[in-house]
Amino acid sequence: MELSGASVRWHAVRAHGVHKRVKVNGPPVCIRRRRLQTVLPGVVVIFLLIDLVWEIVRRNVAPHMLAAWPWRFTVFDVQTAANLVVILGGLLIARDQFSKSISATLGTRGDEKVASSHIRSRWTVHIKNSGPGRCVVDLVEFRYRLRTAHVEGSHPEVWLTWEQVCSELNRNGLVRSRDYYLQSLGVGMTIPGNSVPHSEIAAWAERALRILESLDMHIIYRDVSGDRYEMIHDLLYTAHTVWCLDKVNPKMSPHGP
Repeated sequence: MELSGASVRWHAVRAHGVHKRVKVNGPPVCIRRRRLQTVLPGVVVIFLLIDLVWEIVRRNVAPHMLAAWPWRFTVFDVQTAANLVVILGGLLIARDQFSKSISATLGTRGDEKVASSHIRSRWTVHIKNSGPGRCVVDLVEFRYRLRTAHVEGSHPEVWLTWEQVCSELNRNGLVRSRDYYLQSLGVGMTIPGNSVPHSEIAAWAERALRILESLDMHIIYRDVSGDRYEMIHDLLYTAHTVWCLDKVNPKMSPHGP
């Protein structure tokens, strides 16, 4: 379900040495490849291509000049350099296809019709690895934004740990296990591949929906091939549109019962 007219928020990250933009609620973005399997073979292929061009140029030089510098310099002959380029280039392509075939793809799904296993929820969010391979969590952090004025001393829209964001929500009038549920994904946690069903990661009661505008979850994870991915998902995405809370009872105090 799409949020019509919603503003698009972006988070700038550094990927492959170039700044890229990760869309909130967008697909995971690969931010780093395993260098031993990609950079080193790539450098060798470039070197072999240069050597191949050099050898082709040497073949078109007059024979009497090959005894003089720099034409006498050689590393591999044309046939050897060409064979090595084909072999290493094929390995790089095979590695890329293999990493895609076993890569993990994390995603979230919110639903008002699915009851939470932890609280009486109006909106329940599940996370699933839809890719064939497992992944290992390297970083998890959260940031929130309120629909109301925040309590003095709280820090909305700042990346926080799970413990910190729970403390912040409590400070702003939300009680864990009553108004909301938020699963703690620890660093090093393994999320299996697509053979495992969705896992509940967050649930929100109506009170939480009235107070919170958004709660973004930022995850960095590694797949089996060692590549690192990053994604940011709003765990309240479309929840307010579905329930139209502003129209239900706009005068209801967020700090009421």
